Order: sequence, then C-alpha cells, then structure tokens
Amino acid sequence: MPEGPELFMTSRFINAVCHGKYFSGCVRKSDVSKCPPIHWHAKLYQIVAFSRGKELKLTLTDIRTENVTKDVTDESGCSLSSECRDALNIVFTFGLTGKFSFDSVDDIPKHAHLKFYTADNDMVLSYVDCMRFGKWTPDGKWKSDRGPCVLQEYELFRKNVLSNLGCSAFNKPICEVLLNQKYFNGVGNYLRAEILYRCGIRPFDEARSVLEGLSEETKVKSEKPDILYLCHSLSLEVVNLTQSAEQNGYSLYDEESDKAFITWLKCYNNINMNHISDHNRRTVWFAGDSGPMVPRDGKQKHRKRPHKEVSKKTTFGAEEGTIESTGGKNGSLYFSSDQQFEQKMLKPRRKREKKLNSVCNEEFINTKMQEEVKITNNVQEDWIAKRTRSRNGI
Repeated sequence: MPEGPELFMTSRFINAVCHGKYFSGCVRKSDVSKCPPIHWHAKLYQIVAFSRGKELKLTLTDIRTENVTKDVTDESGCSLSSECRDALNIVFTFGLTGKFSFDSVDDIPKHAHLKFYTADNDMVLSYVDCMRFGKWTPDGKWKSDRGPCVLQEYELFRKNVLSNLGCSAFNKPICEVLLNQKYFNGVGNYLRAEILYRCGIRPFDEARSVLEGLSEETKVKSEKPDILYLCHSLSLEVVNLTQSAEQNGYSLYDEESDKAFITWLKCYNNINMNHISDHNRRTVWFAGDSGPMVPRDGKQKHRKRPHKEVSKKTTFGAEEGTIESTGGKNGSLYFSSDQQFEQKMLKPRRKREKKLNSVCNEEFINTKMQEEVKITNNVQEDWIAKRTRSRNGI
C-alpha cells in the first residue's frame, strides 16, 4: 500500500512531467470505475499536484486562450464549455495499488481509470489502480479526520500527537496507534515496522506509556531520536532513496531505487523477524518480545492446518520401508508431516502423473522416505497395484 513517502514522490513526479505542458478537453473516466465523473471542459489547462500524508490533490487550472499563443483544437469529442471554472481540485486516496503514470496515447496502462490528455493529444497522465480500492473526490478538500503530515508538517504533527495523549485512542498498542491517520497521517505498515524496530520499542506496549514524557520541541537534543522524530526522518529517508523524475524520464521509480529501498528495509518483510497479527488483522513485523497487549490469537495466525482424516490412505512413519495405519474409522489413516506429498497423493492430476509414478520406484522410497516411512507389505502391494492400474488405464 502506498504510504506518505510514496504519495509525496508521486506529487513530485506529476509536477515534473507536467511542467510546461498544457492539457485539453474533458477528463475521461473508465467505464468500470465507480468513482464520480470529473466535470471539467477547459480548452487549455495545467496540472499541479500536492500531497499530505496518504492523500494527493490535483489542481487543474484553466488557461484562457487569449493568454496562449498556441492554437489548439479539441479532438476528444467532448463538448467544451465557454463558462469553465478557473480551477478544480481532485483529491485522491490510493488504496492498495493506486499510482500515476505518464505515457503516450498508444501505451496507456490497462487499468487507467482517469485520464488527462495533453493539448497535442500525444501524452496522457493516468491514474492507474488495478484493484480499484483507491478513490477520488472532485471539488475535494483534505479530509478533516486526518492529522498533519508526518513528512511535510512535522512540527504540527508532533504537537497534535502530544496534545491528545488523553484521548482513548492512545489506550491501544503503539503498533495500532501508528496506523491511526488522525494522528500519524502518512504512516503505513512498512513504516511502523521500521520505526518501532529502530526505536527498540515493543509493538504491543501501550501507546500512551511510550509517548508520555516526550517534549513538544521539534529539535532533537539527544543522540537517539524519539519515535515521533523517526516518523518524520524515516519518511524523508525513503523519499531521498528515489531519484527525481527529471533523472528517470517519465518513470516514477527505477531499478536502482527499488534495490536501494529493499536494502533500506531492516525489519519489514524480513524472514528473520517475528510477525503476528494485531487486533485489526494487520501483520506486525518486529524483533524480540511483542509486548503485553498482544492479541490472544495473534500467535496462531501462521499455525499449520489440523491433520485431515482421509479414508484408505497412508501415513509415513519413522521406519524405513513400511506404511502403517494410525487409526480412524473404517480403515481410515492420517497423514503426518509431509503435507505437500499428502496433497499430491490425495489429489493427483494429469500434469503430476509423471512425478506421482516415481513413488512406485524403489529408489524413491529408499531416498525420499528414509526418515519417516512405515509400510506394511499388504498396503504397499495394494497401493502399487492401484497406481499401476490407473497408469495403464484399467
């Protein structure tokens, strides 16, 4: 999910590719999108982008034709209004997969749901969202239930958090409060993991106990920055990892920036770290102890599925060369640890026949099942006979 730094970089990208360019005609919305249409029919207009936390605002400004020497004709097929408004604000939230792209008319992305055409009709600025969780609001404003941006409004952000510690929202674990956009506008899942890890704070400590005692002063006097300053500084680090759009041409990210970002991540999505679900079913990545407010079922998120009872199938035991029944009604048997092998035996498919046939091979039995196999001769012969008949089409 795009977070505050990604929204800021997107606004910087839009301003770079749209600088000095004029757009014309109506704004086209895809048929599948459920967001409202944009009623804008200026003959010439320019686009400027701003970001605030997890929101992005596009401002379309009408350029009167008498102030432009270039003669432009509209080829979009949309009716142009002579009484066009001077400006229009469109506020976007990106959801899970939202982004902007600037492409030629022949290379418009498949999931482009809002398109702004340049005056020469060669290039298109597109809002792309393959999962369609993102939204836009025409004549929109910044949402009132979102606090100051952790990246661009650090002083206001810090004051907003520390002046509201008495609110019930801070009774929750710090990992959940960090995703509350009313106080931490722009922080998402990867940022909270990195912030808590680099602060050495347990994710399920109470938020109020973590934040109490912090000063509203924005200057960091100690060598170790506090959690509020890291919300700002780590967001800024992510922004600085990505080159500017002028260097990348018409691409928001390049391969080097992606590698730099992956290297920058120390905790999030790291296989050496612990991860459980918070009370909102969001995965929390952390090191060491989780803290006292961990959910009761949080540790069981990644537990294995219980063993299923399967009629007339086999269980692989500890001794070599035998298959043994482990109980069950009507001769039913249970599989133990090798779940992948179990699924392939229970639900064979044509594309797996070659692999399954190798089970009948003595070499496979002596190598694959050395550690956990118990086979009685009767069951072995019966199972091999059945596989042979099915292979021969009997």
